[in-house]
Order: sequence, then C-alpha cells, then structure tokens
Amino acid sequence: MRLMLFAFDCETLPMRRPVALLALICCCMAGVGRTAEPTLTDVRYGPHQRNVLDFYKAAANGPSPVLIFFHGGGFRGGDKGSVRQAADQYLHAGIAVVSANYRLSQQAIYPAPMLDGARVVQFVRSKAKDWNINASQVAVSGGSAGGTMALWIALHDDLAEQAGPDPVARISTRVSCASVKNAPSSMDPEFILKYVGSTNFGAMLALHGARTLEEYRTPKLRKQALDASPIEHATPDDPPLFLWYGGALTPTPLPADTPFSGWIHHPRFGELLKEKYDKLGLECHFLHRGKPAAQDAEIEFLRKCFRARPASPKGSAQRR
Repeated sequence: MRLMLFAFDCETLPMRRPVALLALICCCMAGVGRTAEPTLTDVRYGPHQRNVLDFYKAAANGPSPVLIFFHGGGFRGGDKGSVRQAADQYLHAGIAVVSANYRLSQQAIYPAPMLDGARVVQFVRSKAKDWNINASQVAVSGGSAGGTMALWIALHDDLAEQAGPDPVARISTRVSCASVKNAPSSMDPEFILKYVGSTNFGAMLALHGARTLEEYRTPKLRKQALDASPIEHATPDDPPLFLWYGGALTPTPLPADTPFSGWIHHPRFGELLKEKYDKLGLECHFLHRGKPAAQDAEIEFLRKCFRARPASPKGSAQRR
C-alpha cells in the first residue's frame, strides 16, 4: 500500500518539480515506523502452551547483547507480538530482542508468571552460541505487568538451581540492567494503600488468588504480595534501572475510589523505587510526563550498562 500511494502521488505532482517530489516522499517515510519481523517465532522454553517466545536477531559481526521483553496486560492478557513496533530501535542499535509470553493469572497464580520470566532469561542464555548473543549482556524490559516482572527478575536473588538436574535451570537469572515502562514497583496492599491510595485492586487480586481486598490483606497473602514486590528485593548489588511513566507525578495518596486503571501506572511507584535506589547508592533513572527522556536516552542507557556491567550472580534462591 505504501508503494501504491507513492505511485499515485507521482502521477499527480508536476514532474517539473522533482525537489517537491523528493520532499513529499521523505516526509511520508519519516512518519512511518517500521515493524520488525522475528527471526524465530514461537520457540518453546517451557511445558505450558504460553511458554513460547520470539527472537529478533541483530545484525552484528560478533555476539550481540540482548533485551528480553515481557508484555503487559495485568497478568490476564497480552501477547509477545506487542514488541514488534518497538523492536526495530533496539535492532538498529545492535541489540537483539526476545519477546516472551508467560502464564497468566487464570492459568497459574503468583509466582508462576515471574518464574516463567526467569526461565526465559536462562533459556535465552542457553541459546547464546546458536543465536549469536552475549550471555553476559542481558537486559530485561516490559510494560505494566511485564515491567513489574522485569523489575522482579532484575532485583531478585539468583534463581539458578546449582545442584539441579536441568542444565538450563542451573544458569544464572541475574541481568545487566532493566528498562521498564509504567511498572508498579510494589504489590503490597499496605504499601499501596499508604503511598498510592486506592482500594480498587483489580487484576492484582486475581494474580494472588484473592477475591477481595480484605482477603488480600491477610497475613498469608500479604507475605506473598511482599515477595512479589520488586522494591522489597532491592539490595546494594542490584543492576541499574531505567524507569519511565507516561503519566504525571500528581500528589498521592489518591482518593480511595480511584479506579484500578487510574493508579496502577502512577509514577509514584517509580519515585519510591528511585528513593530506595538512591539510599542504596545505585543508578536509577526516573522519568515521567513532567520529566521526559531525551531522545535515544534508553538506548544509551542500555549501551552503557552492557559496556560497564556484565551480569553477575546475587545470592541464591530455590525455585518454588
């Protein structure tokens, strides 16, 4: 359709004005975002039907760094194909891309989605030679629920099972950095009620097998929610973060009746994580509508992390 449009324009534009024709074509092309096509599709990394990923190979002479993306959707929906529009910018920078599906809350509650994400990191590293990627230069990314997954993986102790029989499970889940968009940094109901304010917990309840906020605040489920909260795992040896929120940093706590969609992406989540990172002396870039990112800021952040910080183990934890 794009070529047909150009042909139509050429026929109607006076040919004595070739400069105008060139300008028209350039303007049209400038407004078109390229959609990347995966090199490999539906590669299986686990036993569940949603344990599949797509791989986008970067053009590189040697092994390339890789960014692993997790889609959003409130842990109730979403698909790995949502990265296609954004993937091209990373590929152009020489960064390979992986986009993965994972189990949703109607299929398995927490910690299943996060453990799927950790398995993706291990599986991708196991393919380093075959896919020409650098296993020590791995970043995680995602939006909304996928962003929370990426933060959880980045800040959690290493989930490698050193003594396990599965060679993939013995691979480290630690990463070089995380770059996320609109990501809640906590799922703790008391934290959210105090700092964000709403009592409408929506999809967060389903992820933890709760039917009501009252049930979610019980000791058993609150303990689970704390474990699901990336901010609770932050320690001095954690990797750099790039946090971006599309909304404005408005005052909180919000009214109790604020709908789920009105607070789940609030920049206050990023501000609080930034404050904790600052106390730990760690690198964290916090951006929002009132403080937008400079052009190519994320790409430069990733490049810096890949140059300066190969992924390294942090603690150990057994897969639950």
